Amino acid sequence: MITPVEARSGKGHRDENFPVASRLIHPRHRAPILAFYEFVRTADDIADHAALAPAEKLALIDRLEATLLGKDDQEPVGVSCRAASCERSATRLICSPRFAWT
Repeated sequence: MITPVEARSGKGHRDENFPVASRLIHPRHRAPILAFYEFVRTADDIADHAALAPAEKLALIDRLEATLLGKDDQEPVGVSCRAASCERSATRLICSPRFAWT
């Protein structure tokens, strides 16, 4: 099985509308927002991946969720998003990346 990062489409924070929006955001908020963007971009790319079967997509999404919730540190985008959330003293993340696929 591939990893969540390997399922990425190649789109990043320099594509689409993110570069424009990031200029409107105060610099101190950009890093945590970028970490969140990278996480949800990965989840969205998994959900949209044409070559993955539904069960494979859910398995990859489950891996992202486990890392986001602190159950493991397998996925770098989940670790970064979780760390950014903790640094900002945000409340515990209770959302699931599965929402990107529903």
